[in-house]
Amino acid sequence: VKAFQNKNKIKIIGIRPGEKIHEELISKAESYNTFDAGKYFIISGNQKSLNIYNKKKIKKFKPGLSYNSLDNSDFLTVKEIKKLIEKYIKKNHF
Repeated sequence: VKAFQNKNKIKIIGIRPGEKIHEELISKAESYNTFDAGKYFIISGNQKSLNIYNKKKIKKFKPGLSYNSLDNSDFLTVKEIKKLIEKYIKKNHF
């Protein structure tokens, strides 16, 4: 919130019903069919595509591991978030 506005008082109201705290992008079950392609992950939907990625020797995602925001250890600072917002606004002419 501080990255958007720092002049007004911030009131913490807690978690709202149905609100997510953490996002899971790759579940433990999906990890067995997932490949790490560097900038993105590939989740294979069937045996045919699984074979294709294995033949291309794309690095396998660690089986049994979940990829989620709970285990994240790398967070942006308020300053970094402000820079991203400014860059987005300039790019999209707001």
